[in-house]
Amino acid sequence: MSLKRVTKSQIGLWSDAIIRDEPIDLLTYARDASVVKPGEPDCVVRPTNTKQIRDMLAGANRDGVSVYVRGAGTMYAGGANPHAGGLVVDLSGMDSILDIDLVRGVIVVEAGTRFGS
Repeated sequence: MSLKRVTKSQIGLWSDAIIRDEPIDLLTYARDASVVKPGEPDCVVRPTNTKQIRDMLAGANRDGVSVYVRGAGTMYAGGANPHAGGLVVDLSGMDSILDIDLVRGVIVVEAGTRFGS
């Protein structure tokens, strides 16, 4: 299990991001697209800016809480499966296109941006 269990109220002290801890909400975050055994997250946080991520990771580090980062959940390696409980960070709320440089053919996006956005 996680080094320490984490609660919604504890995360609320770290960050003002969206926090989910209801069993029905956590079910979606137990596994990615792999066949690897699912985990059991304590909570899911959906940040919408880098300050929320910074504050949440600082709190998790200070309190010894395991953290799993999740994009779209399409990974086939099981890396997003919360095998030690803890906290899943859902980056889908960070979906802005920050810059489009047509001359260089470069687009800068946030981690939750999906194709077709």
